[in-house]
Amino acid sequence: MSKHVLIVDDQPGIRILLEEVIREEGHTVISVGTGAKALDQIKRQKPDLLLIDYKLPVLDGPGTVYPDNHDERIGGGSRNFPG
Repeated sequence: MSKHVLIVDDQPGIRILLEEVIREEGHTVISVGTGAKALDQIKRQKPDLLLIDYKLPVLDGPGTVYPDNHDERIGGGSRNFPG
């Protein structure tokens, strides 16, 4: 059963490597380079699995998964990952 995986990393080489490995396993992969783009992607289609770099510039991994402010892109107000 194919799952939807979202990869978030600011290093293109890491994104490409992870995409290749996960696609070979038969899953659908979307990858983005910033936390903000990840939030936008999550709003469009919530992933079954999120692989996110902890140290992203501007909006880091924890800030993306647990936004301090209400973020309407992911339903806002929850300290839990949207899902």
